[in-house]
Amino acid sequence: MKSFVRVGVVIAAATIPLFGLSAGAASAKAKAAPKAKTPSIIVTASPNPVIETDTSNFLDVIQVEAKGPVSPGDEVTISSTELFSNCDGATAFVSLEGGTAIAGNPLGGLDFGFEGDGTVTVPLDNDGNATVALIGFQCSPGEDLVEASENTVPYKTATTRLIVSPPAVTAPGVKGYPSDEVETGDGAGTAGPVGTSDVYAVFLVEAPPVYAEDTESITSDELTARCGIGSEWFSDLGAALGGGTGPGVVGIVAGDSPGSLGGGDPIDDDGNVAYAFLGASCAAGVSTVIAAVSDGPTYRTTYKILPPAVTI
Repeated sequence: MKSFVRVGVVIAAATIPLFGLSAGAASAKAKAAPKAKTPSIIVTASPNPVIETDTSNFLDVIQVEAKGPVSPGDEVTISSTELFSNCDGATAFVSLEGGTAIAGNPLGGLDFGFEGDGTVTVPLDNDGNATVALIGFQCSPGEDLVEASENTVPYKTATTRLIVSPPAVTAPGVKGYPSDEVETGDGAGTAGPVGTSDVYAVFLVEAPPVYAEDTESITSDELTARCGIGSEWFSDLGAALGGGTGPGVVGIVAGDSPGSLGGGDPIDDDGNVAYAFLGASCAAGVSTVIAAVSDGPTYRTTYKILPPAVTI
């Protein structure tokens, strides 16, 4: 009997330190993983990396997300002096909100706010968001710093690295960027009756290189029909093709048929061509986008637009 009790005491004594160590380890583990803080401002580029097309040109979408509260008149300045210096041709930010000026516009009929010096200042909407299109012509491949700085309290700044990749053969198809785009804008902009539920999108059409120097068109009647005030397609050559006019200075371009950019945009030697779509006052939802090579295949994709919303 005494022997049994002695063994039990020894076992109990041996297990007490183990329980203590287990609790201590769990406590240490919990302290080692503090909750990450959400940044107060974010800037992103899409697509990133972006593959150049034609004569080393590219199209991209720059999105800025800032924490509220956001007051009327709050603005953000988006810039990239590195990118501006690395492109021999024009480099510009295009905004449906008008930007700070319209100068050096190489896009012909486009009357959107256009900045040709590597910087643009645009308003933040009520959700703290702002979006612009980015165009580069004859650009050197590499990484370029893109910066977004608030012009009012708390004066926060965010950066991202945009990777510009040289022209290359890619998998066939058509892709839209950014995916599930959140619309921006909640009031009239400085460039006419825009600034409400605006859409900025880039579509990369990739065909086999055997179709190099052939022509290609892009169509989305659904996407165009969603944008009540106006919309415009333009290509990686900076050309807004087709005809038509619209309210204000938005300059609706319908192309050969509603919702298309036609007439044939040339496919580069790697089989690629890029387009940008800008639309004002657009209804959220999913739209079908069709890209057709004149003497070759037809590609389809769907593009989803989400209504304005707080994103961080």
